[in-house]
Amino acid sequence: MTQKQVNGQRPIHGLNRQRPSPNYFTACMGRLRATEKTLPKGGVAYAKEYSDQISDMVERGVARKLTTDEIKDYQGPVHYIPHHEILRPDSKSTPIRIVFNSSASYMGHVLNDYYAKGPDMLCDLFGILLRFRQSPVAIVGDISKMYNSVLLSEEDKMIHQFLWRDMNNTREPDHYCLQTVTFGDRPIGVIAITAFHKTAEMFKDKYPETADMIINNSYVDDILHSCESAEETLERMKTTEEFLKRGGFQTKQWVMSGSHDMTEVPKIIATEVGKVLGMIWEPKKDQFSYKPDNALGNPTLVIYADASNIAYSTCACIRFELKDGTFSAQLHEAKSQIAPIQQITTPRLELSAAVLSARLRKVTEKETSFVFDRFYPFTQLDTYITDIEKTKIQAHAIIAKVTKKDKASVNEMHKLRMQRLTPPHFDGKIRDFPTFCKDYERLNEISI
Repeated sequence: MTQKQVNGQRPIHGLNRQRPSPNYFTACMGRLRATEKTLPKGGVAYAKEYSDQISDMVERGVARKLTTDEIKDYQGPVHYIPHHEILRPDSKSTPIRIVFNSSASYMGHVLNDYYAKGPDMLCDLFGILLRFRQSPVAIVGDISKMYNSVLLSEEDKMIHQFLWRDMNNTREPDHYCLQTVTFGDRPIGVIAITAFHKTAEMFKDKYPETADMIINNSYVDDILHSCESAEETLERMKTTEEFLKRGGFQTKQWVMSGSHDMTEVPKIIATEVGKVLGMIWEPKKDQFSYKPDNALGNPTLVIYADASNIAYSTCACIRFELKDGTFSAQLHEAKSQIAPIQQITTPRLELSAAVLSARLRKVTEKETSFVFDRFYPFTQLDTYITDIEKTKIQAHAIIAKVTKKDKASVNEMHKLRMQRLTPPHFDGKIRDFPTFCKDYERLNEISI
């Protein structure tokens, strides 16, 4: 995959191919006739909407009508892509959607077979969600038509041709070519995300914090971030709008947590309930807040882990000291797994819970920018440390398997056990999950 910038406009991508495939014209002509018969059956409105969307694509530069001379003189590879409708009667804004099928097979050839999928470019979803509500004010930005913001190379345009004649089957169809990345191509995600990140890198020197937000806190066409104040948030949105526009991208809308003056950024919308990566979020109530406004210094990380004969789990709490001398502890994240169907002993499950808690700690420290002054694990450590410390092959098979798979995690748990200082306000007993709720309440009240 190659990328270049033309006249400061949208980035252009070329998709590397092994060899040209058959042009698929005959099959696309048959598919066009089928579409022309199917659309009127759904009603005149569907046929009109389909035609309007094709016209809109041409107006926005997503597609272009080819001239007779262009078709005749072009000497490179040519491929036609069939398109059809997907009805969405429950959608008021888009009751019908056009789909270009790059996976259609013709004479044993499929266009997508000539494309590499590319590496996984998505940021870690868990880390994005942790950082999203790390600071008091959260924002969510939606990139408008992200895929259509990336241009194809000239050669790739000609292998993305399609036929259309405005539902008039009495004449020969016109030939069009797609000019931007479109749904259906195998590497579409990698191409769009790469172009998005490249845009951020181009302006990294001028807007380092905004560029870092784009690269590390975006998930496909959604931007999730949090700032310390409303003023900082508004400034971040303004700079984002500015340099994304220079790269050919633009935001559709922003949603901001809390109640603030939204006149400075016209694209901010007020909504009672919204969705963030598939989860329901109430911006005004702001249910994702971890850090209190009046927190002092760095927080403390407290992790609980326990197991039973049916499951094992762990959870992490982040505890802040407040300006008035009190404390605030918040449940940050949790992870649980069902015990294997084949019944095993509780000590073996306790070991699995310990490993899970060690992993949770590493992820929390890696994916948040919190600097934890202290860390307190509360687990059934004494139950399985003895097995871990055995020098001879005496450990159970499951213990040997887990310690081999997560050697670093288990060693870390061992170090924590040896170095742990029992908090003076706790009674020194090993905590289990039934007492978690009591300890959680006490975390808000006592010094440890």
